[in-house]
Amino acid sequence: MPGRGQDRRADANYRRLEEGVRGRDPGRLAEACVGVTLLDYSTVLQSRGEFARSEAHCREAMKIARAARHRVLPLERWAWESLAYTLRTQGKWRETAEACEHALADLQPRLGDLEMKEMMVRYAEALRRLGRGEDAANVERQLYTSIAALAAAPAFTPAALTRRAEMRIRVGQFKEAAADTAQAMELNPKLNTPWCYRGCLLAHLGDEQTYRVHCDAMLKQFGRDGPHEGERMAKTCLLLAGSPDLADLSSIVDRKLAVDTGVVRAWDQLAKAMAEYRAGRFDDCVLTAGQAAADIDNPMGKATAQLFGAMAHHQLGRHDQLGPLLDELARYAEQEAPKFGMEHADSLFPVEDWLILRVTLREAGVLVRGTPTTGPEAKAAGQ
Repeated sequence: MPGRGQDRRADANYRRLEEGVRGRDPGRLAEACVGVTLLDYSTVLQSRGEFARSEAHCREAMKIARAARHRVLPLERWAWESLAYTLRTQGKWRETAEACEHALADLQPRLGDLEMKEMMVRYAEALRRLGRGEDAANVERQLYTSIAALAAAPAFTPAALTRRAEMRIRVGQFKEAAADTAQAMELNPKLNTPWCYRGCLLAHLGDEQTYRVHCDAMLKQFGRDGPHEGERMAKTCLLLAGSPDLADLSSIVDRKLAVDTGVVRAWDQLAKAMAEYRAGRFDDCVLTAGQAAADIDNPMGKATAQLFGAMAHHQLGRHDQLGPLLDELARYAEQEAPKFGMEHADSLFPVEDWLILRVTLREAGVLVRGTPTTGPEAKAAGQ
């Protein structure tokens, strides 16, 4: 969702549309740029909870996109995705299913399964809500087959290797994904995403020694000021305890906090809470993690923020905070969060968020019970 700056820009663009194009030149309403403005504004309306207005704008943008002389398929897909999101948020499951069905029938043959994955996931969700579980499973199976095929396909460029690494994470091939990220980094060290993926993968795999070397190299590669997405690098380097670069990582996050707004700033606060926890500033962590959890709109990011806040409470001697939350989040991780490597995994979740939550759950389990909460270590401990 957009931050306050994006809100203001979208408001201004929409006002210009209302005052200019609509008032003076109705013919220009067929231009693709008008559809982009409508979709941009519909996203702002969604962030404000104005879903009925957002739905109307999505439908108008769809008409514009489909009436254009030359089809712009990414614009059409965006319109369908935004409409499906708005409908599902209003609980209009039948209309959601119908929108997804129309979008897939029209665009899937042209764009393929992976480019239409959001619509496929939304379609499966709506079908389940309508009691059509078998149809939903078929949609998920089709998408998983496409993901698995890409995970097994050749990849030679940094971008292709990074994308294959993501697909391999989704099918549970974590070591193979780590190898892909290493190769992508070697071919183009300036790409931030493979560095973040690899750090999270090494932490998830429990290879702490290689993880430490990787995080040190990551900071050296991107400089002490951090890349544009410094929050991602900070979270990666703070995922396991013992970082020797806490001061530098905290400074990177502080600079991000000074300029970011909205949901983007909430992710910065999560990184800040992680830095405070690693530095032993548990009271500060409780406050910052609570602010992050309140504003992050991703359930995995929200759960991670809650865990760091609860672990900080535990370190302060408030042992009643972590245990119940850990049980609740462990149930979420096992029952609701996607299980990569399975056909029903939700392919919309960012793989970084999934890896970070899993690693944090493992740390919290060790802290409160002496054993991991999820993953292979948890199963072994229970045997």
